[in-house]
Amino acid sequence: YTNDFSPNGTNLLVYNDKGQFLNPIGFRGRAGNEYSWVKNYWFEGENVCVLDFNARKIVKYTLDGRHIETVSITDKKSVFGSLIPFGEGFIGECTYVGSNGDYAPSPAIAYYDKDYNFVSNIGDHSIRSGIDMGNPISTYGKIAYYKHTLDRKIYTINSKLESSHTFTLDFGEMNMPDLATFKDEYEVASKLRDDTWAKRHVGASFNFSFTKDGFSFTYGIGKEFNIGSCNIKRGKTHSVKFKSER
Repeated sequence: YTNDFSPNGTNLLVYNDKGQFLNPIGFRGRAGNEYSWVKNYWFEGENVCVLDFNARKIVKYTLDGRHIETVSITDKKSVFGSLIPFGEGFIGECTYVGSNGDYAPSPAIAYYDKDYNFVSNIGDHSIRSGIDMGNPISTYGKIAYYKHTLDRKIYTINSKLESSHTFTLDFGEMNMPDLATFKDEYEVASKLRDDTWAKRHVGASFNFSFTKDGFSFTYGIGKEFNIGSCNIKRGKTHSVKFKSER
């Protein structure tokens, strides 16, 4: 499966293990059985669930792309930006709820029940803007991981929804100043638009994927796109660099 980010939006596509295209999962559109944007997706048995953040609904399909049902989430009091199945419910990325432009801290992640209702915030993690910075949550087995896209700290969330600081990414002299030293995420974004500053610092790091041995992720330095990996058991790291003009 791949979330295809095209100029006109996103589509969820299925490929086999040889890289051959098989079929789409649904189609983009405004109908009840379509989605306007794939914020994230997950599997429930033999079905695929697509979160359409724009239309505030969850659309469910079979693995070959046939529509099963659409669940409206417009009536939910707490609005989530993305969801990851965890335990009997979901861990969700909260949307920013600051007011009057004060950019006060707002809860970053929370737990939701199987019907997508808010249960409780998780830890003291916070965000200070409404910038969409990707999906900050990933899971492996019975453990979830949270990382703010602009922070270097990675937190583990256990089955009791207890959060603890587990890893810190270290890029040496290219480390960005601690996120807490900035006014908000908008100030960080303005720094990253400065080519000279951006070339000297690792900016956003995201798309984390965990296994029993370690994790991999993507990160940016200026216009360079990098894929990094860390093998915790062997104590080794590796990085592959790409260059983009975008």
